[in-house]
Amino acid sequence: MKRRPTIQAPADTFETVRTVGLTLPDVEATTRYDGSPVLKVHGIFMAGLASHPSAEPATLVEFRLEPKGGGTLLTVTETGFDAIPKDRQFEAYRMNESGWTEQLQNIDRHVKRAA
Repeated sequence: MKRRPTIQAPADTFETVRTVGLTLPDVEATTRYDGSPVLKVHGIFMAGLASHPSAEPATLVEFRLEPKGGGTLLTVTETGFDAIPKDRQFEAYRMNESGWTEQLQNIDRHVKRAA
């Protein structure tokens, strides 16, 4: 069964992500150690907001899962770098790109262990 809920919510906010995320199976809303809101899937962090007062504008990360062959294709898309001050955009992108490379390697190792 494929579910594609249509939800009316303001664009590019954590509340939109939360609203859509909570329509998915096994997603729960909770808080991080600092009290900021997060979503978890099976108890594992999925989405949240930067909460430190000096944090740069938040980017939005989309995780898309699609059936492909006998498996699942994971596509990770991060947007919102244009809201970061111009003098920080390249460095923010570079740092996030290397972080996602590492996290996708972690996901790959986890999936291979579970198989």
